[in-house]
Amino acid sequence: MVLILFSTIIDYWAALRMEEQPDKKKRRKFLALSLIGNLGMLFAFKYFDFFMFNTEVMGSSTPDDLGREHDKFGCTLGWRHHYLHHRQT
Repeated sequence: MVLILFSTIIDYWAALRMEEQPDKKKRRKFLALSLIGNLGMLFAFKYFDFFMFNTEVMGSSTPDDLGREHDKFGCTLGWRHHYLHHRQT
């Protein structure tokens, strides 16, 4: 809910500033700020785990060096599971 509210505030603010600007180039700057804000949130919440995992893999010699926990199918559970699991204990 907070993300939707934050996105709405960014878009509303950008729309108000775009309406005030007679110059098309200045309006595009506010549009770009809105897009960067929304796509930045998308990246942070959707793709962060993917990039963290790949960064870890590139820094290790083998995937086994990561010390990840595996589920019953042999798939890695990722850093979120590791963090949440060890935080609760």
